[in-house]
Amino acid sequence: MKELLTEIAGLKRHNANAARPHLVPKSLVLTVPVELLSRIDAALEVEAPAEPLYYLQDSRSFTGNCPLWWKAGGNGYTTSLEKAHRYTLADAMKQHQCRHTDVPWPCERINALRRLTVDSQDMGSVKKQAAQIRAEYAAIQIVKGLEA
Repeated sequence: MKELLTEIAGLKRHNANAARPHLVPKSLVLTVPVELLSRIDAALEVEAPAEPLYYLQDSRSFTGNCPLWWKAGGNGYTTSLEKAHRYTLADAMKQHQCRHTDVPWPCERINALRRLTVDSQDMGSVKKQAAQIRAEYAAIQIVKGLEA
């Protein structure tokens, strides 16, 4: 497609009113060779929609309210859709037929339900945070008292 655009940009344009230069051109005419038009049409043809993809949920358990999805390569489970494997329906159904608790869900449907969440495992110690925020607050109060 990039090659086509480069070729189109290199075509000569001419003023439709070139014989009457005193007129403001209503349009510029672009002369495009028929062979190039065929190539443009072929490049712009709408492709058949891709086969829908599916996430595979291990429905035996959840992490909090989050479902567990099969990871890419079948390497465990994840709650992150970015890390979840996307299967064709045939591949998802093969696994579902082996273990009925592995349930295929259309990616389009699940992606529409996604929202940002925070994994509590990434937050660090709650006790350390509580101690740190109390110390910060106390320091702010001392500075405010000195300023008054």
